[in-house]
Amino acid sequence: MLIATLLGAASLAAGFGGALALWQRSLRRPPPPPHPMEGEPAPYRAPVVPPSARDVETGGYPTPPSFDD
Repeated sequence: MLIATLLGAASLAAGFGGALALWQRSLRRPPPPPHPMEGEPAPYRAPVVPPSARDVETGGYPTPPSFDD
């Protein structure tokens, strides 16, 4: 009888502790990101940057810096 009572108390304590841990985890979870507005470009995509000017003489690559210091 004593063992059954101790096991029951341990089970209740473990269940209460687990429920408390799940509740605390749900409080610490960050909120989901907001939904993008209609017509707005993808907010998480990198912005489009125009390419730099290409040098025709070097085949499209910029000329390296001179090493004459």
